[in-house]
Amino acid sequence: MKQNKAYKVRLYPTTVQEELLNKTFGATRYIWNIVLSYRNDLYAYNKSSYSKNDSIKAITEIKQIEGYEWLKEVETTPLQQSLVDQDIAYKNYFRNIKKGKKTSIRFKSKHNAQSYRTINAHGTSIRIEGNKLRIPKLEFVKFRYRKSIPDTEIIKSVTISKTLTGKYFASILVEYEHDIKPPVKLDISKIFAADMSCKDFMVSEQMEFENQKFYRRNQRRLAIKQRQLSSKKKGSHNRLKQKHRLARHYENTTNQRRGFQRNLVHLLTQKFDGFCFEDLNIEGMKLFNSGISKTVTSDFSWNEFISYLEWKCKDKGKHFTKISRWFPSSKMCSECGTIKDELLLSERTFKCDCGFEIDRDINAARNIFNAGIEQFKENGIRIYNSTGVNLTNPTIEYMESHACGVMSVGYELSPGIIQPIINQK
Repeated sequence: MKQNKAYKVRLYPTTVQEELLNKTFGATRYIWNIVLSYRNDLYAYNKSSYSKNDSIKAITEIKQIEGYEWLKEVETTPLQQSLVDQDIAYKNYFRNIKKGKKTSIRFKSKHNAQSYRTINAHGTSIRIEGNKLRIPKLEFVKFRYRKSIPDTEIIKSVTISKTLTGKYFASILVEYEHDIKPPVKLDISKIFAADMSCKDFMVSEQMEFENQKFYRRNQRRLAIKQRQLSSKKKGSHNRLKQKHRLARHYENTTNQRRGFQRNLVHLLTQKFDGFCFEDLNIEGMKLFNSGISKTVTSDFSWNEFISYLEWKCKDKGKHFTKISRWFPSSKMCSECGTIKDELLLSERTFKCDCGFEIDRDINAARNIFNAGIEQFKENGIRIYNSTGVNLTNPTIEYMESHACGVMSVGYELSPGIIQPIINQK
């Protein structure tokens, strides 16, 4: 079965290549804005639409206009792909309006991160030779990646991006054969279930975790940099330098969080074969309780972690299931199955009428575990309890360091416990 995945590599272009990259960013941004403006005016005038093919043909006409010859200096494919994306965005815009959702299509700004996509035409225009990536118009650009990309994987497209800190990256989309199939039976000791927790990141009976608070830990420093930016004169060189400093701060925080997530997902998929989580409505939770917004989005980014874990399970042949968000995991007693009518957020200990008492989050994790097993059974997966397996084995130590930004992360596995160890440099 053929599947797609992407490798993100750091590019190191020369001065000439960097100049051409910036021209391409500007050209794709300009084409996007001018066509979007025409689409909006056309719809406002007579409610008519502008097709994708017509907008792509317009690129040739624009290039012939006096004063726009600079568009010929860049590759045409990124300009076309920009309008393909715009056509999809326009269709989603009207689809969301019909559903009653608030939506909009924004014009692109040169002050934000820049990107463009190019296609591997005929399978030869984009290729890798050693530590260099061939990109149309740019020829060979040096890149760095800690792994080697297999020659058996076919390159479909490349997305070039530039961050606010001035770094260039390439996301190489490849197509490959995926023959790994998930097992038809699961050992119950190899199934992992957890409940999201703002205090502890997530709570599970099998392991202990800790919220690293990557964002809140540096929030005071961030506030200082933002105040310094607000005091700089708009359009000045000092303001531009301060914006870069602020962008580097956000980038370091993101790298720390993602490095923690990647290492944790790697360790979980090594130790377990099945995963059960709740399909949480994070946006709804943020509206219900504004105090957790920074925690679930900036500190550990729950949706990003779950999305990456789900993809990794699919890639490694592991089982992953989501429990319905309407499942009463917190209100249900994991011992007798009784569902409480009301459970306040301040009640951190779950007390049932049957006399059973347990930590609220551990009770939810148990219910998610049981519901996940039932879903696995419904999908035709056999659950068994292997003989001779003891979850309280002698201490197993597994240490791994991973440099990511200004952070190196390690983990120590002990009897059913995983404790993140953060070493700040």
